[in-house]
Amino acid sequence: MSKNKVGDLAEDLATDLKKVIEDLEDNEDVVKLKAQAKEVADVATEFIREYPLQTFVGAAAVGIALGYLIGRRK
Repeated sequence: MSKNKVGDLAEDLATDLKKVIEDLEDNEDVVKLKAQAKEVADVATEFIREYPLQTFVGAAAVGIALGYLIGRRK
């Protein structure tokens, strides 16, 4: 396949991908999901601001537990 054909194919794929993304942005379910995700992110951000130490300790505990479980498999 020549460089020109590959370039044309890449452009066609990029155009198709842009169209799919535009269609998704117009989809009512996607709009609702984005709104819910933003709401969850806002609540999580507020929790982290109110309880930074507890959040850090919790994240560290989860990291240690996952590290232990993953390390046992080897």
